[in-house]
Amino acid sequence: MEAVEQKDFFISRRYNLTWAFVLLIGCYLALLYPVYFPRQKIIWRKYMKERQLNEVLLNHSAELLNQPCRLMWSQARLRELYSVKLTPVVPVFLQMHDVGSTQSGLDKFLTPFGLKGNTKLAIKALQGLPHTSLTPELVSRTCKRCVVVGSGGVLHGSQLGSHIDRHNIIIRLNDAPVTDFEEDVGSRTTIRLTYPEGAPKSPKEYSNNTLLVIAIYKSVDLAWFSSMVNKQTLGWWTKLWFWKSVVESVPIKAENFRILNPKIILETALQLLQYPEPNNMMTAFSQVPTIGMTAVIAAIRLCDEVSLAGFGYSLEQPDVPLRYYDTVRMDAMKVQPIHDVETEKIFLRTLVHARAINDLSGGIS
Repeated sequence: MEAVEQKDFFISRRYNLTWAFVLLIGCYLALLYPVYFPRQKIIWRKYMKERQLNEVLLNHSAELLNQPCRLMWSQARLRELYSVKLTPVVPVFLQMHDVGSTQSGLDKFLTPFGLKGNTKLAIKALQGLPHTSLTPELVSRTCKRCVVVGSGGVLHGSQLGSHIDRHNIIIRLNDAPVTDFEEDVGSRTTIRLTYPEGAPKSPKEYSNNTLLVIAIYKSVDLAWFSSMVNKQTLGWWTKLWFWKSVVESVPIKAENFRILNPKIILETALQLLQYPEPNNMMTAFSQVPTIGMTAVIAAIRLCDEVSLAGFGYSLEQPDVPLRYYDTVRMDAMKVQPIHDVETEKIFLRTLVHARAINDLSGGIS
């Protein structure tokens, strides 16, 4: 009798554990489903009804473009706003002579804030590049206007495409598409700033006139970069270290690849956003700027006047689409832990209000 009772007990416990697991998974999916699988037509209709078309923004953008370009405007305003002394000259793209040099400071921090322990990998990656600066055409311009095009849903229906295309340098982020969205986001791309997991998988998003700039967040990113530049097969061991599948072939020439200088990420994090100094023992838990925020500082380093389009997170409006090209909701930003979007929003709002940068799409209030 006792043996039967024990058997029943263990069967009952197994049964309860199974149902507990099923319920846990069910609750998890119930929380994530509304964020990642919203009803597209309802969300966009509600969003566009609230936003409509803002002729004021279009007129403001046209007015800015019709004015003469102002030399060193955005960088000078940034220096006035923040008392910290920014290093006068920081190359936006990683240079061979800085890798391994103690004076560059790149050996002080691990990726993504430096190259500590990755000097050999960085040298190998740079050896495959014919050029490590802007194209001669862009370098020769006396005054350059930049626009950093974010992925924000605020761009949907904005009709800013023709205005965006009038800038000298157009910086896009990750795999944000241009094809089929030209009316709102423009058709030209000068620089696409991304990382292996974020690189576009569609060949349509690559052009021989575009620089693909890779931000190095971990050691394996350098291995991926070298494979793409040299048109080599990505090893299975390398693939294991990415948090999602990566593109295994990029249809551009070696002369179109660049590596973002880690000092741009470090400068953005420490000096401007005032995050705590990275912990070299576990940089995965350090606060890291979003790639959009990093692109803004890179743009200020590259250009004289900087504008933004498609920036701004409305976390108080959880049902609003997060991006212009899909229906993921604003709620998704609350799931990720390493980006402080509120601090970045305040920082960008300060720059916009001081007219250091221009907000073409009105997402930064």
